[in-house]
Amino acid sequence: MPKLLIIISTFNLAPPRFRSISSSTTIGYIGLETKLACDIVGYPQPKVTWRRSRFHPSSISGSRFTVRRNTLIIQKTRKFDAGSYMCQGSNGLGTTLDMKTLKVEDVGKCKLLL
Repeated sequence: MPKLLIIISTFNLAPPRFRSISSSTTIGYIGLETKLACDIVGYPQPKVTWRRSRFHPSSISGSRFTVRRNTLIIQKTRKFDAGSYMCQGSNGLGTTLDMKTLKVEDVGKCKLLL
């Protein structure tokens, strides 16, 4: 009777890690869209979640907050959106996280790049 040999390859599996290190501080402007990036990779693809700092009671749920391609997008940024946000990536092999700080300024302080 022939024997069945099963080989399981694990060389492609990887715990979550940051592909690049982006600035930990982002400046948003009142009334405009603000994006906080979370560049996490791994295999299987990590599930990315965003939340406010554990010291801040506010939620990031609601129509002004969306996540697209691991980036937190805040519509019509408000002054009280300022603070710390945590980006967490998890798959079956591990978890990694990063803190991002959002500073919010009046749009009058926005510097135009030409």
